[in-house]
Amino acid sequence: MPRRASLIVFLGLVTALVFVTGISTGTAQEVQETRDEVASAQDRLADIRMEVSAAQAAYNNSLYEMNQLNGQIAQATEDLNAAKERLAAAQADLE
Repeated sequence: MPRRASLIVFLGLVTALVFVTGISTGTAQEVQETRDEVASAQDRLADIRMEVSAAQAAYNNSLYEMNQLNGQIAQATEDLNAAKERLAAAQADLE
């Protein structure tokens, strides 16, 4: 088991060394390109967040309107049922 652990530690050190030397040999142009890509991604993320915010506001407005309409439908249903009862009573009086 210690042999396996030593191998894993050795491979980890080799991997770390490869990453460190790879980063240190990067040119200033590569670093700038990466920074530009990150800045572009951050700008796009900000745009997406604004779109999400606008969509959430539109959803909330629609939900509010739907709740208002559901209340109006419930009231209209109650009014209709009351009118039907009055109609039935009026027809009974006519007979």
